Amino acid sequence: MDSRTFYALLPFAIAIVAFSISQLVESIGVHTICFTILVFDVPVCLLVAWVWIRERQPPQLSLSPLIPTRAERELYRNLKNRPQLNDDEFYSAYYLTSGISKKTISTIRSILSEQIGMNLSTLLPHDDLTLIDPDIDWTIIIDEVEREFETRFADSELEAGPATLDFFVQHLREKQLTPEITE
Repeated sequence: MDSRTFYALLPFAIAIVAFSISQLVESIGVHTICFTILVFDVPVCLLVAWVWIRERQPPQLSLSPLIPTRAERELYRNLKNRPQLNDDEFYSAYYLTSGISKKTISTIRSILSEQIGMNLSTLLPHDDLTLIDPDIDWTIIIDEVEREFETRFADSELEAGPATLDFFVQHLREKQLTPEITE
């Protein structure tokens, strides 16, 4: 059984155990605890069942942001342990031969840092930004990039979600709409 299925079945197991204990033990305290668990667990079970039936696969359950996922913990560990790169070092390491200007890269990094609200000097081009903050308001970031570079993102480009710095760079490379994009 894969972890996704295991975690999707977990609320059902909790409900079964709580119900069974409430039937076996004749203590008002135990009944109260089991009832409280069931009050919260049964709606979760219904939601899991509904999503599982609708999508024909078990839903991805997570307690994030209360308890970070493995991928989130790994990204934060990487961000903490990587060397910080200023704009010149970042450009030289990842985009020197790309045909994209240093100003474009530094502007995108600046917009992302400002909107996410943290120093992203250790961020790599393909790091998933949704792992930093799953509730990132992409509309504000996209609006700012569109305004700064006088470009538009098609709805089809945004369906998967712009989850990386490189998403913006590749979009600007394809559009070639501003003079500072190419050298």
